[in-house]
Amino acid sequence: MERFITIDSGKSAAKVGVWDQSSNTITETKFMTKVSKGNFADDALETNTFIMEYNGNVYKIGRGATREAETVTSKKTEIHQLCTLYAIASICSENEIDEVHAGIGIPVKDFEDVDKRNDYKEYILPDGDITISYKTDNE
Repeated sequence: MERFITIDSGKSAAKVGVWDQSSNTITETKFMTKVSKGNFADDALETNTFIMEYNGNVYKIGRGATREAETVTSKKTEIHQLCTLYAIASICSENEIDEVHAGIGIPVKDFEDVDKRNDYKEYILPDGDITISYKTDNE
């Protein structure tokens, strides 16, 4: 299925907008830009906390995580990449391959520099298929 999403992984929250073609509506959500080591056996997830596996590592994302985004102007950090990838994964189909069109927030100064812009894009959204497993509740 074709998906359309915008993500701005900010210093305190990741803001997400999803456009639904069939109803021509936009749904907006947000979650805290926080990451820490996670465990899929965790059965006491806080509200707005998610467990995600990416590249063989398991992370806790959102309110219950402990590491916050750095207060630097660059978003080319692991925490922003993980929050962006989780946001995308959370809107995708469970049992089919989706084609995702993503608009990703980037600091204006980085956007204005073509090399920095392309470097950031390649870091945040690696080429090829991306597989992410996640859970959003205590089950």
